This record gives sequence, structure tokens and C-alpha cells, in this order.
Amino acid sequence: MYLTDTTIDEYEDKIDKLIDVLNLRSPISPPLSVQETFALDLQDRHNAHRNIIGFGFGEKLIDGVPQGVLAICMYVVRKVPFTDIHPDYLAQHLIPNILDRQVLSDVIEVGRPRLLHHVNQDYKRVPGGAALGSATRKTSGTLGGWLIDESKEFYLLSCWHCIDGVPGGRRGNYVLQPLGGRNIAVIAASIDPATCAPSTTTLDACIAEVMDQQSIGDFVLQIGEIQGEKIYCSPLRQWPLEQSTRWLTTKEVSLEKTSRGC
Repeated sequence: MYLTDTTIDEYEDKIDKLIDVLNLRSPISPPLSVQETFALDLQDRHNAHRNIIGFGFGEKLIDGVPQGVLAICMYVVRKVPFTDIHPDYLAQHLIPNILDRQVLSDVIEVGRPRLLHHVNQDYKRVPGGAALGSATRKTSGTLGGWLIDESKEFYLLSCWHCIDGVPGGRRGNYVLQPLGGRNIAVIAASIDPATCAPSTTTLDACIAEVMDQQSIGDFVLQIGEIQGEKIYCSPLRQWPLEQSTRWLTTKEVSLEKTSRGC
């Protein structure tokens, strides 16, 4: 689903209002644990409030199927039947009451999020989910995963805004682990979402060539070791990479010929 800057700004304002009214930035009581959502009465206003983790916006899903319409998403520890929660905290009542307008909503169960590691934690073998940083922009984010091309060269995958951040994308900058730590990769290709053509899929992606394969951790935080492999046969679009003629065709992602734009 393509969203204009105007729509994004509009929905971000709505999300900020919901979060502020419900005091979710610095709640008096912490969110419920999953176990507490079963043990406590969610028809109690206080407990129903603590079942809410946050808000966002995105394409509405029904049984996991995208519906092609935008909705405000209410993230909860556990999704329960309507009859088991205080009516004021049902999304279809709560969100319009705070925003003073009818808005399409969606409720998404996320459990109780918890921090898996400190942002400054250094890993000898860097796993998926670990903190990465940009050497030039002082931005940081997380490692999405490791890629390998047909020449057995390794790359890491993250978002442009996490490990690049330079408008239009810039090759050759270092990726650090953690932010302010050692150089582990060199940016090979970036896609700045601002360069994507209107009415197309918006991409925010960056791959970087690994400097030392000893830093590769083929596991994901909390999930564990990666076993086996899956080859995707359907290639994605082709993006010509600025100042490069290399082709990067990985087993997990086909980024054949990158570029500054979509």
C-alpha cells in the first residue's frame, strides 16, 4: 500500500494523540504480562488499559489477509473476545472517542515486548536483531539478517534509515556494531524511500558487504540458530546500483543491480 507524505503526517498525529491521552509513553503501571491477561479480569478498566501496548497504522488485516484499506492499529498483549474486555477499551469505541471521529481500526496481538539486549552491546558474532550503526550519520537500528551471493560473498541487510541515512543513499560508508563500535561492513547498495516513484511500493533498504566473515552470527536473538536454507525463485524488481556494475543475487533476496531509486 502506497502512502503519501500527507497521509503519513496525518496518521502520525493521530497516533501521538492516542499515546498521549492514554499515557503510554510513561505509564503509571506497566503493561500486563501474557499470564496476567488470563489471570486478571479485563473487564476492569485498569486491567483493560494495561493490556494496550501502543498504536500504529497500516493496512487492515482480516485473518492475516490484507484488505487494501488503511487502519489505526491498536497493539495489545492479548486479543480477547469483545465480551471479555471493558467496552470503553474496545478499539472501535476507544479510538473514535479519543480522536472525536470515526476511524477504521485493527487490533493486533503482540504479547508483552521486552528488550533483548542493550543498544550498546558488542557481539563477536553479530546475530539478527543486534544493534548496528552508521559511521557517518550517527543513526542506529537493527540487523535484519545475513545474505550470501552466488560468489559466496556475505552481506548484511537492514534499513536505509538505520545504517545509511544519506539522502539518496551512499555506497562506501562503514556499518558499525554497535553504534560507535567496530567496522563490520561497507555499504554496497541503498534504497532511500524518498526516491521511490509515487504510487509504487515504498522501499527502505540497505545491504552492506561484510569485512570479516568471523563477525557473522547465523542466529537470531531469542529465536536461536538458523538451520537449513530456503531458495526463493521469484526475483524482485531490478534496481541499477549507482556507480556499480556488480550483480547481487542472493539466495534469500534478489536485489539484482541496485540503484538510488525505485
